[in-house]
Amino acid sequence: MRARQDGFTLVELLAVLVVLAIVAGLAATNLGGRHSADVLQATAHELASRCRAARSAAIWQASDQIVVIDMGNRVITAGKDVPPLKVADTVSLSSETSATEQRAPRVAGIRFFPNGGSTGGKIRLETGRQAYEVRVNWLTGRVAVQRVL
Repeated sequence: MRARQDGFTLVELLAVLVVLAIVAGLAATNLGGRHSADVLQATAHELASRCRAARSAAIWQASDQIVVIDMGNRVITAGKDVPPLKVADTVSLSSETSATEQRAPRVAGIRFFPNGGSTGGKIRLETGRQAYEVRVNWLTGRVAVQRVL
């Protein structure tokens, strides 16, 4: 009679390694998707915050303030004293603004007036299957963030 040997066979070890690789791949995919969703949401809210600050500055300083959306360079500027907002490469950017505020084919603007109003517009930030829109009401200048899709 043969003596019993303790341990695992090579086939058993390979099967366990394959299962671990599949689980690790799924976990990495889920974590990566969550990270891009967080970046998307943070960018949308930061953009809305800068629009609100531009509206407040227009009222306080009694002069027009402009938020410029440069979709080609993926940069949003809102005043000289505020550093530009760089949009991550994973986030696609588009806008619908007044024709009077179009500076170039891929550069748009939203102007805020001293009375609190604005030229209005909508900036869409999207990644994968998620998207946010930052909407600026032309009459009131009110800025809202809405999740879409």
